[in-house]
Amino acid sequence: RCLIEATQLRKDILPITLKSALEEGMKWNERLMDVVSTSADDFSKRQLCIAFLNLEENVLNSNSKSLSNEVKRHLRVGYTNLHFNYFNAVLMSASNTDKLKQAQHMVLASATQLHFAFCASNNASTEHLSILHLCYELAGAIYSKSND
Repeated sequence: RCLIEATQLRKDILPITLKSALEEGMKWNERLMDVVSTSADDFSKRQLCIAFLNLEENVLNSNSKSLSNEVKRHLRVGYTNLHFNYFNAVLMSASNTDKLKQAQHMVLASATQLHFAFCASNNASTEHLSILHLCYELAGAIYSKSND
């Protein structure tokens, strides 16, 4: 089934929204970005977040029949660097406690989906262990602060 869908991708039959989301995501997936340094300006962080959200909305979480759930999981794993860049940018940009809590919830939701994708494709990788650690840390931070 993946081979058939890969052939469809090569034939350029994907809708434009899917193709543009995949292409934009690839720009930010090439390497890990240092969001702490001064070289990562606010405009770059916004562009990164927009690319991530477009990929999530138009490809990974869409109800489109163009891609099966299996292919979407593999795509999610393929965009691991984009996920990590997005997580870092969102968490670093949260300035007050309300925004931090909201950012933690957003990142936890996306990190959980990435964890499930790793379970299906590459269960024993160091990236998967990093995602699990992030999920545990975020869940602990969210629920320990809400209980205080």
